[in-house]
Amino acid sequence: MRKTNRKKRTLNIKADKDRYLITYADLLTLLLGLFAILYASSQVDLSKYAEVVSSFATIFSSEAKKEKDIMNANISVIPPPIVIPKEEQSIDLVKTKFEEKLKVLLKQGKLNIEPVQDGFKIIINADLLFKSGSADLQIEAVTIIDSIASILRVIDKQINVDGHTDAVPMRSMRYESNWHLSAARALNIGYLLINKQVPEHNVVVRAFGGQRPIEDNLSEEGRKKNRRVEIVISDKDTSAPGVIENENADAAQE
Repeated sequence: MRKTNRKKRTLNIKADKDRYLITYADLLTLLLGLFAILYASSQVDLSKYAEVVSSFATIFSSEAKKEKDIMNANISVIPPPIVIPKEEQSIDLVKTKFEEKLKVLLKQGKLNIEPVQDGFKIIINADLLFKSGSADLQIEAVTIIDSIASILRVIDKQINVDGHTDAVPMRSMRYESNWHLSAARALNIGYLLINKQVPEHNVVVRAFGGQRPIEDNLSEEGRKKNRRVEIVISDKDTSAPGVIENENADAAQE
């Protein structure tokens, strides 16, 4: 029994000593494979290499052409910008169009149309457009300005948006005076017209505070009439400085 155990122990020791031969043989195999790969990669067939490079160039150039064609196709389907043609119309004809367009509001007394030199003006009561002491447009105001803009966007006339207040001094967190309030109101109306596609180069915004009353400020009814926004429409005076003629307007905006 002892002899058998001693013999097994001897065999195990001998097996452990020979184990390094397996690792050594694996290392030689890996080195042989490495040198074979290095040798193979160093022997480049120049003709085949040129063919491969040419094939890749053809593939990538065709893909680039396809991508370019796709981009051009996408560009071609983008609709051109909408250009609203401007009509050459007399002031009297434009005034008639506004009287027809706004006849319901005119009958209700919510606005008036009056002649001025070289044109006419649309007078809108400020209480219809804004809350007291505010320049934020009410919903009904947007509807009215939209109706006015539908005509102004297709004509080439001078458009002055004038803000007026009564003569009662005011001061708030947002507006220091009637001047500030009238300017903010006129600006908001003018900017809304521009957003409704009225040509920007036709629009002028002005503020008068309480300096141009149409009624006395002694009564509430008079002060209410003085609080207003006037949209004055007239023929352009091309001799005036800063006036952009219609044919040069687009180039000036660019």
